[in-house]
Amino acid sequence: MHLVPTPFPGKRGPKTVAAVLFLGALSYLPAVAAAAPLPPAELLVSTRSGALQGTEVGPARAFLGVPYAAAPVGKLRWAKPGPATPWQGVRPATAFASKCPSMDWGPARTLVGNEDCLYLNVYSPNGTKGPRPVAVWFHGGGFTGGSSQDVDPSVFAAKTEVVVVTVNYRLGALGFTSLPELDAESPTKSSGNYALMDQQAALVWVQQNIKAFGGDPRRVTVVGESAGAFSIWAHIASPHAQGLFQRAIVMSGPNSSLSDGMPMVERTVEQARGPSSKLAAEFGCDRGPKLLECMRAVPAAKLVTAAGAARGWPGWTIILDGYVLPEQPKAVRERGTVATIPILSGNTENEGGFFTQFNRLRPGGGWSEEEFRNAVLPAPFGNEILAAYPPLKYGSPDDTFAAAISDQWACGTNKINSVFARLTTVYAYEFADRNAPSTMLTFPGAAGGAFHTAEIPYVFQTSYPTEIHAEPPAFSTSQRALSDRMLNAWGDFVWGRPPAADWPAYSSTGETMILRPDGDIKLGAAEFRRKHNCEFWDTTRFGDWLVNTGNLARRSD
Repeated sequence: MHLVPTPFPGKRGPKTVAAVLFLGALSYLPAVAAAAPLPPAELLVSTRSGALQGTEVGPARAFLGVPYAAAPVGKLRWAKPGPATPWQGVRPATAFASKCPSMDWGPARTLVGNEDCLYLNVYSPNGTKGPRPVAVWFHGGGFTGGSSQDVDPSVFAAKTEVVVVTVNYRLGALGFTSLPELDAESPTKSSGNYALMDQQAALVWVQQNIKAFGGDPRRVTVVGESAGAFSIWAHIASPHAQGLFQRAIVMSGPNSSLSDGMPMVERTVEQARGPSSKLAAEFGCDRGPKLLECMRAVPAAKLVTAAGAARGWPGWTIILDGYVLPEQPKAVRERGTVATIPILSGNTENEGGFFTQFNRLRPGGGWSEEEFRNAVLPAPFGNEILAAYPPLKYGSPDDTFAAAISDQWACGTNKINSVFARLTTVYAYEFADRNAPSTMLTFPGAAGGAFHTAEIPYVFQTSYPTEIHAEPPAFSTSQRALSDRMLNAWGDFVWGRPPAADWPAYSSTGETMILRPDGDIKLGAAEFRRKHNCEFWDTTRFGDWLVNTGNLARRSD
């Protein structure tokens, strides 16, 4: 039997060697799955809204489809989330609730979900008695897709003895519409960041209820990937999230928002009005005093379908709404009023490889050299980018495009890590398994690699996304060892320890831990910057090129 290396080095408080043996045994999943069913009392908890009956999911107990806020329907569409409606008796929490309206992850991109979607799921280790630290997962999906059920954290919860919460939040136009009429009716006199308000409402729910599940509300770590990670940077700067979490794990946060402003974001309310007004006009709701009544009468499915054309790239996203984000996070950081909490932050080595995979669906495959040039030259700094990244620099136009996206992403991550290292403890990583299995992309010819999202199954050791895959990836022996190290590192960080005994704080050494199947290595700041051409990206506005060429790339799919 292969046992995972003990995930909790050093001091263990009241835990004994028995706990180490228990955690090690959990790495052998068939043995965990064969455990006797929990008695019903173990699956019954009481929350402020009412009692819940949970279920068993793998090696953990789970409470699924738990409402954390009122359904955002009718007049509550485009409103700050209110408290969940209490219930009488015992509410079954044995199946997922609806996703928020969006397109699913399947190749057909089918519309799924309904507006009654503000639910979360709680996964708690079997037998948990005392308060355990809590990890709250905010999913990715570009703020237009994804859900709380994309990941199954049951194995992570059991092996690390962490309580895990996964959260639905409003997406697309339902999560980010901003109009003067909405400002006027809102008690906050603002509109737009409903997705972030949902996430903050979920964090408040955790503070009020997580003790019932064995969690400690004083030890909450927010964990997010991509859009979820970008959300975390916003919460770190938001006055309304202060004190709701004590640590953060930021996986592939798509920009250096707290050092260079917020690229890939509608920076002002005025800039966000255009897409929202265009969407209203699409349904004839742009005239007269009953604009909001008209907009709220549009079925959610029609709204989501029309929202893509109304907004375009990069999708409906975070704005400076004057409430959740009263000002640029950069200004908050410079004033020293951001949340100075410990942070684990990193990127994948080839973030861009995920996006260029879609070129494989085109007749004839990837881009030609001419298509590459036509994509790059209209962009800001197009000539400079083309000089630094000629089409065949990395063997093919697609691979060069991927390398450029990956470099600017890595450099942005490195820059924000450097900024925060002056304020707090930061641990930096780069996921670099170049043979990582393809999980998000399932179409014929899709390749694997250290792409955007590729690290998620390594952390959770279950399928990702769950709606596409029933089983976790078929890791090789060395990949399994890497996955064990990553699961343990993420768990240790949530527990308040360094990710590993040999993992130095970036704030102390400037080193990034490169996570590889054949052994992790530490890369100094200068070497990391050379690897990703950061001197070039320091003088090129981060994000602008990705936005512009991303738009062109999508047109050529």
